[in-house]
This record gives sequence, C-alpha cells and structure tokens, in this order.
Amino acid sequence: AVSGDIPAWIDTDSAEDDFLAVSLFASSAQKGYWRSGEKIMGISTVRGVMTARDGYNMWLSAKDALNFSLPVFDDDFQLMCGHEGPLQGNYSFPPSWRPSRMAFFKRLFPAFNTSAHSSSASSLSPSPSFQCGGMKVAKHMLSLLERYHRIRVFAIGPLTNVATFLALVEKRRPDLLDAVQIVVMGGGLNMHKEGPYTPPPPSNNAEWNFYSDPLAANITVGYFRYLHPASTLVSTNFTHTLSCGDVEKLGPIKVGKFPTSDWENSARAAFDFMCDIPKPSDQADRESDRVRYSSTAGRRHVESGEGSDNLVYDGTASLVFLHGSSIARGRVNNIQVGTAASGVALPAGVCAVIEGARHAHAQQCAPLPNADQQLFASVCHSFGKVYMVEKWVKNRGASMMYDLLA
Repeated sequence: AVSGDIPAWIDTDSAEDDFLAVSLFASSAQKGYWRSGEKIMGISTVRGVMTARDGYNMWLSAKDALNFSLPVFDDDFQLMCGHEGPLQGNYSFPPSWRPSRMAFFKRLFPAFNTSAHSSSASSLSPSPSFQCGGMKVAKHMLSLLERYHRIRVFAIGPLTNVATFLALVEKRRPDLLDAVQIVVMGGGLNMHKEGPYTPPPPSNNAEWNFYSDPLAANITVGYFRYLHPASTLVSTNFTHTLSCGDVEKLGPIKVGKFPTSDWENSARAAFDFMCDIPKPSDQADRESDRVRYSSTAGRRHVESGEGSDNLVYDGTASLVFLHGSSIARGRVNNIQVGTAASGVALPAGVCAVIEGARHAHAQQCAPLPNADQQLFASVCHSFGKVYMVEKWVKNRGASMMYDLLA
C-alpha cells in the first residue's frame, strides 16, 4: 500500500454469505464498483457460524486457490484469526449449522481442512501451536489506523473483534475514533421472530450476529456516535428487502465447474448455495438439504424466471459497503443492544430504539471475566446514535448484485 491508499478491513465469521460478500468485492474492481485507491488490507475471523480457526483455514485455502493479486487487495494482505468466543457469556450460533458450511467450502477448496476439530490436518492449516486471539487483531487494525489516519471496517459476524478494536482505539488513540468508519451487518428492530431459525427465548427477536456476542454488539453500537459519520448499520430488516429472486429475475446465475480458481464462479456458487435451498418445515430438514447440495452440482435453473425467496444477508450488506449512499437510504436512531440473558432490560442481542432520557432502559452488565476487563472502562453503553439503512434507491441493489455475479 502507498500513503494515499484507503485501508479497508473485513471481520467475518466466514459463512457462505460472508464469502459471497468478499467475492463480490473481488469482482467489483473489474465492474467499476470498487472505490479507487481503497485496498483490503486483511481479513480477520471470529467465531460465529464457523469457528474462528475453521474460518481462518477456509480463507487460507481460498488464498491459495483464488487470485488475491487483484486491485482490491493490498500487496501485504494479512489473514488473522480472532476471538473464539464472546466477550461474556456462552452465546453462539447453533452447532448444527456448521457441518453444511464446512462441506460447501470443502467442495470449493478441496485443500480446506474439514476435520471435526480443525487442528492441522490440511497442509494449508496453521501449526498446532498457532493461536487465535482478538487482541492481536485489534492491535494490527490500530497500527493501520495510526499509519493511514483512517480505516473502513466491514463487520459481518459477531462483533467481538470489532468491539475490542474500538475499545483499544479509545484507550490509546481517542483522537482517531472519528477516523474509523464501520459498516456492520447485524441487529434488527421490531422483528417478532419465531421458529427454528431464531435464537432461543427470550432473545428470539434478536439477530444472530448480535445474539452471539451481545456485549460486543452493545459496545460497538455505543461507539457509533464517536465514529466517522458515514458509519452504517445494515440491519436484518434491510437485508430482508433483497431476495435471491429479485436478482434472479434479471437473468440466470449459472455456476461453473468445481473446484475453481475464479472469484466470480465462487461468488455464483455461494449465491446458488444460499438460494437453491427450499424452505422445509424445520431446521433439521433444511440443514440436511444443505449437506446433500454441497456434494452435488448446482441443480437449480432459473431461466423460467422463477427465483428463490431466500436471502443473501452479508451479500446485501456488501453492496452498502461498496456504494451505500448512492444505493440506499436510512435515518439515525438512538439504538441500544440488550446484554442480559433474562430478568432485566433488553434480552441478549435484542435491539431497541431509545426515546427520551439518555439512560432510559440503561442496564447493568457483569464485569468481563477475562484479561480484557481493564480495556473496557464502561462495560455497557446506554445507546448509540446509529445510521441505519432502511430502503433501496430505486431497487438498485438487485441490478448491482446481478452485474457483479453475471
């Protein structure tokens, strides 16, 4: 990178929609969507749908198979393994969601290690002594911020690494907090969700990234009012406004052979994986279908114009990161994220708009039971002033995603 470059960083739990998002970035330079002078300096993994180590191994395999010399990636691109659990509590995605993703990425990248414990079975895996940790991620991101005096962060997993980074900036370089621009995919308002795809009660109205580390989500959202004003929350409400069918009706998304060394074909494979799955009556059937799909060729043909109503989540958020102000509109709300498992204030991971007094709905959080306790001067934030995108500008999202995939 050179001094005039704009550093970008991606923090991810490495699910298929996260992979789609990064693949769309790789495609965007050739299609004229990528910002001139911006460079992706690296990717950090966090535990979510995948473990941080599994995610690291997957991206390691992707880096070996795909072209990372594209203009969107910095010459000194770094891959880092971050937090393997939430700052506080035992929140997590359902373990049953992991095997299908592991199988899908094994199909994309045969060298990817899919052993149950993901130690060092793959020749591309790190050594057994390799350690994951969010603090080293935070320190590296801080070093980029200090070097360039700005950074754009695309956060598409639980916010454990990001909250650690922001707290570290506040402690060491508070003068640079407003030079941090983040785009977060997470949270949602008035969701009223039920069924097998939701976090357990009383957090069933939460979005999974926020639920999987509610304290980190609370801290990150609380920092919004101190960050660069272009910082944006892409909530689940917004990702529900763009379905696979909205993209497919513009034309077929055809997947080529596997394994592949092509970013665009990889993106189409991730899109197809998410969009091809019917909506069965329960999660077990859905996950079983994903496993069956991962071992076969893509079987969906959309020339008829009949598209899926499934969603692409972080793929949608990637479009906002690319060209947020030109394709989407929103407003600023005072948002608080709950951290309590039960009994007080908001349930863990649930978002609410805070009206009136600053400390309305303020909550008490237990001290952090780890070495990071001294890093967080204030464990809970009462709210953050958050810009949330709400609707597309003339539905440009579908045409932009189709252009990146086709």
